[in-house]
Amino acid sequence: MLELTPQLEGVKVQPPTTFMIGRRDNVRHLISPDGMADGYADLRRLTWVEGAGHWLQLEATDQVIAELVSFLAEFR
Repeated sequence: MLELTPQLEGVKVQPPTTFMIGRRDNVRHLISPDGMADGYADLRRLTWVEGAGHWLQLEATDQVIAELVSFLAEFR
């Protein structure tokens, strides 16, 4: 994919970021969140959600809402 956007090589996402992933999400085997901080200038949180897969908002609704509200509260 980088061949289509070579100007983006090494560029980091700038806005403050939070990332949530389910422990049972099979995508984690394709894109590991462990090295994710390298692509973000301000990755503030990386949250593993126990018992959830890929559809966090459906599988762990209360936890997702709590995490997002807590993250957004940092910007008051």
